[in-house]
Amino acid sequence: TSKVHLPTMQHSMRTTYKTAEGQHMAEVRELPPMCPAHEVFESSSDSWGPYGKVPWVRTFVAEKCGLDEGSLGDAMMSFWDNFVQLPRPQADIAHFAQGARFAASRARIHQRPKAYYEKLLALVSSEVDPCMNYLFEWVWYYIIGMPASAPCDLTPHELAQTWEVQDRMLQSVSGASGISGDAPTPAATSAPTPAPADQEDPSPTPSPAPAPDAAGQETVITGSVTLKVADPEAFCDSQSALDAFAAGMADLSDSLEATWVTAACAVGDSARRLADDDGRRLEGTVVMSYTIRVPAGESSDAAGAIQAAITDTDPASLKSLLNTALTGSGFEVLEVAQIAPPVVEQPTVPQKGTTDSGAVRSTLAAAPAAAAALG
Repeated sequence: TSKVHLPTMQHSMRTTYKTAEGQHMAEVRELPPMCPAHEVFESSSDSWGPYGKVPWVRTFVAEKCGLDEGSLGDAMMSFWDNFVQLPRPQADIAHFAQGARFAASRARIHQRPKAYYEKLLALVSSEVDPCMNYLFEWVWYYIIGMPASAPCDLTPHELAQTWEVQDRMLQSVSGASGISGDAPTPAATSAPTPAPADQEDPSPTPSPAPAPDAAGQETVITGSVTLKVADPEAFCDSQSALDAFAAGMADLSDSLEATWVTAACAVGDSARRLADDDGRRLEGTVVMSYTIRVPAGESSDAAGAIQAAITDTDPASLKSLLNTALTGSGFEVLEVAQIAPPVVEQPTVPQKGTTDSGAVRSTLAAAPAAAAALG
């Protein structure tokens, strides 16, 4: 029902979703298409509306997250890189369902490891109304599972980012903002709340990899690889396939041992059912989620070397390594469809006075430097 240009927070809303005060909505007799038209045609008034600036949204998010409004663009893209952990959306435009009203399939949810969702849950579990609540609403489509493309096409103007922007203050009617609920009353002061200096950042960051600390904690690397295989369900049900995947990943780096790798498999959305005798699901994708635990006693450079090896590998090379490891298992990787960027983290013990919200603010406040580091 909406889309947002993340760096500027300019919104475009589906025309049939917006209502005026007291307006009576016509009865819906059938489900509308997933995406509306880009232009209004005589036969339908369902289309994308023009992009518009929503000044109170920028002010509210900046104050809620303890940021300067001028740094919100970099902060939003850093948020995407650190928490969504997918390639950035085309033209930096994210599609979303207003008010986080949606349904998701089990298969789609299982494309991400449980640990990923647990980390996100922890970020919003320490306060009644945390900053991250509002950012998540724009990216649920991308957080749940690992979609390879946007749900709706973009126009040439959107791709070139030359659309005409309407300067308007969207009012607090149902579905009128990029954030659920009424427009908040601006605070008496426009100065953003500074992020506390003594708070640490527990969030995963793609680079650089942290070294094990003096307390002897292990370093954890997580990520996922999407594979095309002949029989996704059989592949995910096979322990030998999981073991072979772990062995193939270990062959990416001399610093990595196969025993450090654990893997989980989920059948992807693209698997299709063929009309064969037993009705098996064939020729589709599987999402292999992996966790690499680098022991505390290893070299401080080991985690960085492993991360770099996964980041630098290409699909063809990884396919070759996996198929070598799968020899004799009865399975074969037909294609490596996607290699998600690995995330390196080191468990930390929060210092006294540290809150999840403060840590998030610290992460977002460091967005310009993070964005530069990520290239």
